This record gives sequence, structure tokens and C-alpha cells, in this order.
Amino acid sequence: MNDVIEPMEPLQPLLMKATVESVAAPGAKGVQNLRAPIAVAPESKRGPIIEKAEGDLEHEMETLEEGTKVRNREFQMHLDAIKERGRAWEAKMKYEDEDRARADKTLRTYYISELDRAYAEMEAKVCATYDNFDNVLAPPLEDRCAALEDGFDLFADVTVPGIMEELQGTVIRKLKKQREVFEIDNVKLDKRERKIKKRNVDYEEATTEAFVNEKNMRFRKFLLMQEEMDEAARNDDRNEEKKVCEVIEELGQVQRLLAAENKMRETEDVEILMNLAASMKRLQESILVNFGMEGENQQKK
Repeated sequence: MNDVIEPMEPLQPLLMKATVESVAAPGAKGVQNLRAPIAVAPESKRGPIIEKAEGDLEHEMETLEEGTKVRNREFQMHLDAIKERGRAWEAKMKYEDEDRARADKTLRTYYISELDRAYAEMEAKVCATYDNFDNVLAPPLEDRCAALEDGFDLFADVTVPGIMEELQGTVIRKLKKQREVFEIDNVKLDKRERKIKKRNVDYEEATTEAFVNEKNMRFRKFLLMQEEMDEAARNDDRNEEKKVCEVIEELGQVQRLLAAENKMRETEDVEILMNLAASMKRLQESILVNFGMEGENQQKK
């Protein structure tokens, strides 16, 4: 195709196809005769060159077709790889979401069990404290009063009459003294009983207040824990949304790249086809012009 094509005289078009000629004798009516074309096309110096150019053009067409098929296969491979990555991302996000749900369920179960256990331990400690106070620290008041009454009855019914019989005067003085001691003990016992009741009331009030404070503190802790869990869930949702947005944006970028590649390929293919059509047109024009000019020159000779 790089050979220099020298200009040549075009063939006469009438020699290459059948023509109709008008033949008329002098004084007679004209007759239409069909003139046959030449049997064999005359040899041309550009014939081999044109055939070689046509063969090279067909070879280049095959090369272009093979290149287009290769590019299409590569494009399909890239597209399949992108789809596979999308499916892998989707599977990974589904697995992470299930893992997060399982971890959340496990954490909630653990917190509930720990709170139930702590509540049971606190209730057991409170009951033990009340039992120790009622049975050990503060014996029943009826038993103490019964012991004092028994001792007093023994003293008044047995000891005092015997001593009174022995020592009337001493007994009277001692009896008065014991009476005073007894009254003083009763006063002390009454004060001690009032103090014990007051301490019991104060302890009950303090315990009630402690329970209220514990309930309020537990409510605040639960509320804070719920807020932390909600914040963690929101952070997970934001991270998941961010990851999904990144994947969607990447897919959009890939789609835009694919659209740009398709447009560029379409432009290149159109340009190649236009160039090919222009080359074929020039080749046909050259063949027609060259063969026509050579035939005309031979007829003139």
C-alpha cells in the first residue's frame, strides 16, 4: 500500500459494458445496434497494486475485528470482576450485620443476668441483716420482761418475806432501796426501749431511703446504659451507612467510567468505520477513474 501510484489514462466506459449505437446509411432510417463490450479487460499497471491494497485492507479489517473482540472480552472480564466484587461486598456486609446482631443479643442477655444476680444478692444481704438484728443484736423484749418479772416475783415472794422476818428494819430499808433501784431500772429499761424503737425507725427510714436511692441510681444507670447502647447502635448504623455510601459511590464511579468507555469506544468505532468507508469510496473512485481513463486512451489510439 506504500507503493507510489502513478497517474494513468482512464479506460473508456463504453468498452467495459454493452452499449447501444445508432447506425444509419445515407438517406436511410437509423437503426439501433447493440455493441458488445470487450471480452477481456485490458491490462493495467495499477491492477496488482489495487489488488494488493484490497488484500491489505481486508487483512487490516480482520486485525481490527480481532482487536475489537479482544477489547470486548477484556471489557466483559472487567465488568464480571466488578460484579463479583459487588457480590462479595454484599455478602460481607450481611455477615457483619448478623455478627453485630448476635453480639448485641449476647450483651443484652449478659447485662440482664448480671442485674438479676446483683439484685438477688442485695436482697439476700438485706434479709440477713434484718434477721441478725432481730435475733442476735436485739433479743425479743417479751423474754427480757418475763425474766425480770420472774426475778422480781422470786425476790418479792421469797427473799423479801424471809429477810423481813429476820431483819424488819433492815429489810424495810433495803426494800425501799430495791424499790428505788427497781424504778431506776424501769426508767432505764424504758429509755433503752425507746432508744431501740427509735433506732429501728431510723434504720427503717435509712433502709427505705437507701432502697429509693438504689432504685434511682439503678434507673439512671440503666438509662445511661441504654443511651450508650443506642449511641453504639447509631455509630454502627452511621458506619454501615458510610460504608454502603462508599460502595454505592464506587459503583456509580465504575458505571460512569463504563459509560465513558462505551462512548469513547463508540466514537472510535464510528471513526474507524467512517475512515474505512472513505477508504473504500476513494478506492472505488480510483478504480473507476483509472480503468475508464485507460480504456478511453486505447480507443483514441
